[in-house]
Amino acid sequence: MQLPPYASSTLRGIFGHALRHRACVTRAAHCEGCALIAHCAYPPLFEPQHAPKNPDGLAALAPYAIETTFGEVTRYRQGDDYAFDMVLMTPKAIAELPLIVAAWKRAFALGVGPKDGTAELIKLEHIATVAKVNSIYNTACEILSTDSTLKAHNTALAIPQFSEPAKVHLHVQTPLRIMQQRQLIGTRELTPSIFLRHLIRRVSVHVNAQRPGSYSLDTIRQLNQLADQVSSDTCQLNWHDWTRRSSRQQHKMALGGLMGHWHLQRVPAELLPFIYLGQWLHVGKETAFGLGHYQWVNQSQ
Repeated sequence: MQLPPYASSTLRGIFGHALRHRACVTRAAHCEGCALIAHCAYPPLFEPQHAPKNPDGLAALAPYAIETTFGEVTRYRQGDDYAFDMVLMTPKAIAELPLIVAAWKRAFALGVGPKDGTAELIKLEHIATVAKVNSIYNTACEILSTDSTLKAHNTALAIPQFSEPAKVHLHVQTPLRIMQQRQLIGTRELTPSIFLRHLIRRVSVHVNAQRPGSYSLDTIRQLNQLADQVSSDTCQLNWHDWTRRSSRQQHKMALGGLMGHWHLQRVPAELLPFIYLGQWLHVGKETAFGLGHYQWVNQSQ
């Protein structure tokens, strides 16, 4: 199997095709105008822009991110192992986990990459925290060996309690693409305020969808004001170019962004839960491709 140095776009493509094959019963060429679109799992998962509008406000947001590593091994021989992460961001997406697993099985069985290398799913793990990983599917375990059986697991993400301001060290692991006034933000233009405001907007949308009214407009304004007070003492972010080929638009797309390390000074306690959740929800543009992925390094709480 051969993959590009950053495989998230390739994986998303094969996943989308396999998911549509598993979910679509009409075999229509497009979702638009389909009489069964309101009952199909495919549009909300992969083409949310075509899904029926829901009161949760998430109709236009992809409810997942596929995470791989920049510069990883690209060639795999027979018998090698390959692993990647997928974040499911909404209860509706989590409820479709059996369908999602079936789609990944089909995608890798049909072949991936220029030589159509194939692979078989042997293990699925739920990463509750960095220190807690639960196996929910394993072909080596007899009780989990059937296609339809996924071990029950707690999908709630516990948010630590923060009571004091903290210095935050962020490791931005995939290109961070933040738009401001229709322009991509570079190293010189990026400020803690811009970053945190985008993060507040993204996290609050997801939280409000699951718990309506958690963040009112007044609350968000107050949080934005706190974000404007945050400073940075060390910024080691550099621009990294990345291109992907769009099979739909039949041309290459430049999707570069900022990667590296960033130290934020005295972040108010009210904003720390947003930084914590952002490690899973990502921030910026093209998050479904895994972009805007960061890790909070040396988190003390």
